[in-house]
Amino acid sequence: LSLTVGPLVAGPVAESAGWRWIYLLPIPIALIALAVAATMLPESRAPHARRLDWSGQISAAIAVTALVFGVIEAGVYGFGDPRVVAALLAAAVAAVGFVVIEKRSASPMLDLDLFRSRAFTATTLVAMIAFLALIGFIFVLSMYFALVQQLGTVEAGWRLALMNGASMLVGGLAGKMMHRIHARFLIGGGLLMVAGAQFALLTLDAHTSFAAISWRLVVLGLGMGLVMAPMTATAIARPAPPRLSTCRFIEFLPYSVGGTRRRWSVPGGGAARTAAMIFASSSGHGPGPSSASWSTHRSR
Repeated sequence: LSLTVGPLVAGPVAESAGWRWIYLLPIPIALIALAVAATMLPESRAPHARRLDWSGQISAAIAVTALVFGVIEAGVYGFGDPRVVAALLAAAVAAVGFVVIEKRSASPMLDLDLFRSRAFTATTLVAMIAFLALIGFIFVLSMYFALVQQLGTVEAGWRLALMNGASMLVGGLAGKMMHRIHARFLIGGGLLMVAGAQFALLTLDAHTSFAAISWRLVVLGLGMGLVMAPMTATAIARPAPPRLSTCRFIEFLPYSVGGTRRRWSVPGGGAARTAAMIFASSSGHGPGPSSASWSTHRSR
């Protein structure tokens, strides 16, 4: 719901009050959600008391922080930069250390036995692949609307809402379809739809019509909706209730870390200008947005 409503609300706010004000909107929504959660959600407790896994938390924090830093900086300086290499090596060492610590811990932050389940491991990999594809795509598509088609934030928001709305719509139906269709077929079919839609999006140029773009975005949204609900249900189907929160954390960790792909997929803005010029020149209408327009876009 937030992915659908967010672009529609943020567009008018950014155009009327400035883009900085969009960061104010989540504050009252978060406070309302906190109040509702505190009063309406039932409390859950683990059957046995657990200690904080300090060594596991610290090693995990180092691994994720170093990975995110290295991936982001690689988009600017390249993967051969000493800082990037050092950060990625630190992430790898911390990740190995985390696994060793969790195996020996009496109260691990992450129970590695979860990965003995083939279904859980498979859905985790699917989540990583799907989120990497989706997040990188949204970033590039946003630049396409802004820099290539020269659309305002409201018009771009409506186009993104097509994809997110279709995903939300089919996501609710996919849960019911799981009673009759195996999750592997829903997830596999959804991934095929996502791949087909993204291949179709490769044919866009600077003057592709709204209708031609819209059906591609709707197919992409339908595919993502077919993937998400069965993927979540499969991931949390087998673990005992005390481990459900851990399962949810593992499932959406690729989404959080995968967001850094937006930076290195278009390093330093140079690829953005190149992509814009390729789109524009492919249709025979000039060299595309200039460096000055990109600089103005970034300064906003």
